[in-house]
Amino acid sequence: MDDFTVYGNTFEEALKNLGKVLIKCKETNLSLSHEKFFMMFTEGIVLGHHILGDGIKVDRSKVEVISKLPIPNCQKDVRSFLGFTRYYRRFIDNFTKIASPLFKLLTKDYEFKWDPDFQSAFETLKTRISGALILRGPNWKLHFHISTDASDTTLGVVLGQNDLVPYAIYYNSKNLTPTELNYIVTKKDFLVVVHAINKFRHYIIGYETFVHTNHSAIRFLMNKHVINGRVTTWLLLLQELNITMLDRPGKQNTIADFLSRIQNTKEASLVEDKFPDKYLFAVTTKTPWYADIGNYLVTGKLPPHLFPSERRKIIQESSKYSWIPNELFKTGPYLVIRRCVREDEMPDILKACHDEPCVRHFSDKRTAYKILSLGYHWSSLFKDTKEYVKRCDSCQRVGNYTTINKTSVCTGALCATLGNQLSTTN
Repeated sequence: MDDFTVYGNTFEEALKNLGKVLIKCKETNLSLSHEKFFMMFTEGIVLGHHILGDGIKVDRSKVEVISKLPIPNCQKDVRSFLGFTRYYRRFIDNFTKIASPLFKLLTKDYEFKWDPDFQSAFETLKTRISGALILRGPNWKLHFHISTDASDTTLGVVLGQNDLVPYAIYYNSKNLTPTELNYIVTKKDFLVVVHAINKFRHYIIGYETFVHTNHSAIRFLMNKHVINGRVTTWLLLLQELNITMLDRPGKQNTIADFLSRIQNTKEASLVEDKFPDKYLFAVTTKTPWYADIGNYLVTGKLPPHLFPSERRKIIQESSKYSWIPNELFKTGPYLVIRRCVREDEMPDILKACHDEPCVRHFSDKRTAYKILSLGYHWSSLFKDTKEYVKRCDSCQRVGNYTTINKTSVCTGALCATLGNQLSTTN
């Protein structure tokens, strides 16, 4: 095992976590090198990044090495230089535009000849790395803010938060594909929102997020009843997260607007967009309803507290299920495979299939069949759908009479008619 880090928000918490790690090392017979063992630091180097209390910046020792590099003499030297700078791409504003001249040297059958344009790009990248900004890490107690902008050829997004003053967490830009270049302006502005959500999903999932865009027509698409399949897919993606759309004029959205104005060149498309530290900082989970079946399929073991009849039932039911990495699927009639969803996903799916702008308020059975047709399954699907439709305010206000209501109305009308006849006879 190579490097690992034990951390905590306070000294006591860090000490407690360190004790747990040392116990695990002892249990697994792992030995630690005293020469590389450092304790109780308030800052340090982790995976080439200098972690501070205020944020994250580049490792100064690596910056000093790269600042002293001589002019490359071959394609191998250029590739090595670009590989290093690309690792710190999140710190370099407008990286694609700056590095595009150097990527010409990496193309096949290109004569290696160093000219002033290459020298300018080489020196600019070294200067930008030396003066890289400090990017702060996410504060999980604050809301996330995403600024987006789309030009004719490029998308630009910025992830940040607001703690008295706004600060940035990550910059990103993307060139449009040939198909996406044919989108209308409204769809391009919707596409940049979807790109930002996919890019920063590991940050914003489970947290309230505000998306700032300079195109108010997106909210019109979100409330429109007749839309095409692509926009419907995007809407379903947005409904999985807690997102609020806000309008921001272009003159106030300078950073994302600048990133989206980068020219779409053939060389720029060679720049790979990799995020080296894409991992979650905190995860909260709850045992799903299919936990026993999933554990049995993976490990072949059953919970010891179950009765024999319950164990037999799990074994029999498991023949209908399949465990595909990290997901459980059920094979239904006609060999239709549906994904088993967790409890936290059920409300969003019910809402999307019953009362969202792109669907109508169907009955409980029709809504349940809609969910099944989309490839979702859970054990209490029809029961939950019936309860959800009963609680729907629109259905209760403008829905049709049920059988019970019709019977009561007819009975009341009949009694009123008989009463009028009797009073007339008297």
